[in-house]
Amino acid sequence: MDRLALREDWSCAKSVFSYQKVAWAIRSFQPYKSPGVDGIIPAMLQESVDLVVPKLLSLFRTSLATGVIPSAWKTSRVIFIPKPGRTSYDRAKDYRPISLTSFLLKTMEKVIDRHVRVNVLGNCPLHTNQHAYQQGKSCETALHNLVGIIEQAIACKEIALAVFLDIEGAFDNTSTGSIVSKLVSRNTEETIVRWVNNMLSDRRVQASLCGVIKEVKAQKGCPQGGVLSPSLWNLVVDDLLVTLNAQGLYAQGYADDIVIVIRGKYMDTCLGLMKRAMSIVEQWCITEGLSVNPTKTVMVPFTNQRNAEIETAPKLFGGDILVAKEFKYLGVRLDQKLTWNSHLKSIASRSQTALAMMGRAVGSTWGLNPNMVNWLYTRVVRPMMVYGSVVWWPKVAQKTAVKILSKVQRSACLAITGAMRGTSTAALEVVLSLPPLEVFTRGEARMAAYRLQCNGN
Repeated sequence: MDRLALREDWSCAKSVFSYQKVAWAIRSFQPYKSPGVDGIIPAMLQESVDLVVPKLLSLFRTSLATGVIPSAWKTSRVIFIPKPGRTSYDRAKDYRPISLTSFLLKTMEKVIDRHVRVNVLGNCPLHTNQHAYQQGKSCETALHNLVGIIEQAIACKEIALAVFLDIEGAFDNTSTGSIVSKLVSRNTEETIVRWVNNMLSDRRVQASLCGVIKEVKAQKGCPQGGVLSPSLWNLVVDDLLVTLNAQGLYAQGYADDIVIVIRGKYMDTCLGLMKRAMSIVEQWCITEGLSVNPTKTVMVPFTNQRNAEIETAPKLFGGDILVAKEFKYLGVRLDQKLTWNSHLKSIASRSQTALAMMGRAVGSTWGLNPNMVNWLYTRVVRPMMVYGSVVWWPKVAQKTAVKILSKVQRSACLAITGAMRGTSTAALEVVLSLPPLEVFTRGEARMAAYRLQCNGN
């Protein structure tokens, strides 16, 4: 794909980059985000916009037109974030690698990403069942659509057989050739395709531990933490969603979290259709050079039927898919009958743990003051409690749920006020202007439902 820049390349570069677009991209970053290997943080660029934008505009246009990226920009510093909920951190897969690239490259990516979304995906949009990195889509829309299908199946006394796929290293293992072919298939300008190919090729990755720096060459994948990476991954996984849904097999995605749902009255029929879906997944993985971990791929039969037993689970790459009675999808625990009991117990336990940690930082004459504890509860713990309430809010009508929620809020009220244990919960809530947690949950669910309605969901 190497060639001299042509007139149409310069024309494309001038249409993609303008003074206003570059200035917008610079100002869109949080000022003190972690820098790449060059040590440049957004605040440095933001404080000198009038000075740097003309220089960057010329540099960005030249880079896009020629399809060449400065080699220093293609070196990223990788930090490893421990994945939550792991019992141990002995394996590489227990950590999530985040690539910290130069903010000069990120600024350029930001403008190109905007161009791709507006001009490329605007004419050839992604499948409507992709909920990540799309305007008007979110975890809420993904949960709402999935739970809606399951609720309809249960209400009609049917089975909603769901398989939650675990794609191994989706961002890290996607081939550059696959990404380029998806861009070409959507009539992306050749100038941009060439630039993306160069950006993903010959990347260098640095990691450090105890003062020792190790640098390796990345042969494939798009960097996690890159501005363009989410859009590029969406292009790759879109083929899978399109193929499955075109054959009447409901599938939806949130980034690399893919779920396939088969609805019907008879388990044998559902299993037969699911086997067909798994063969489509296998073929897609082979084509794209990706793999699905069958030991982490989970199947849950959502139903109220008593005889809905799975004797032989479908296979994926020769391994049996694990059959479970519940699954945590996008932070919400979905049990077989959608009772929400396990989800409520889980979030209550996590919230009590968080409150206990807060309590250890508060003393009668030292530590966090009441205002800070109140802020931590209302901004951290309470949002954690009501997350996803748009799908599980009916549960708060039950007395057992009200009791669990009230217990959590009471612990928070006591931590904030330092009141005696015998003080009534209602009195503490009035003093702190905190509505009962079940009332607050309903309110959050209504606001989420309004957002969904405004976005056409």
